[in-house]
Amino acid sequence: MRITKRRLKHEIDARDQALKEDRDTHSLRLNYANRVIILVACWLGCVALCIFLSGIRLWGFELSEKVLIAFITSTTINVVGLFVVVAKWMYQPIPPRRFSPELPAAATERAKSKSGRSKAVVPKS
Repeated sequence: MRITKRRLKHEIDARDQALKEDRDTHSLRLNYANRVIILVACWLGCVALCIFLSGIRLWGFELSEKVLIAFITSTTINVVGLFVVVAKWMYQPIPPRRFSPELPAAATERAKSKSGRSKAVVPKS
C-alpha cells in the first residue's frame, strides 16, 4: 500500500479532531453531571421539606396519606429515571473510529524500501 504525505496528514488531522471531540464531550459530561446532582439535591430537599411540614402541620400545611404516598413514589421514580438517563448518556459505548491501523507499519516499510534504512517519523497510535 502506498502512503503519501497527504494521506498521512489527513490521518493525523483525523486523530487530532477525534481527540478534540473526546475532550469536548468529557467537559460537557462533567458540566451536566454537576448540574444534575444539584437539581436532584434541590428536588429531594423540597420533597423532604414538604413531608416535614406535613408531618408537624406547621402553618396549617397538611397532606393526606394518599397524596404523600403518591408524592414520594413519583419523586422516587423521577429521580431514579433521571439518573438512569444521565448515566446512559455519560457512559454510552464509544463507537470504534475508522483509522488506518496499518498506516504506521506501511509508512515505515515504504521508508525502508526507498533508502534501505528506517527513517520514517510516524505518529504513534
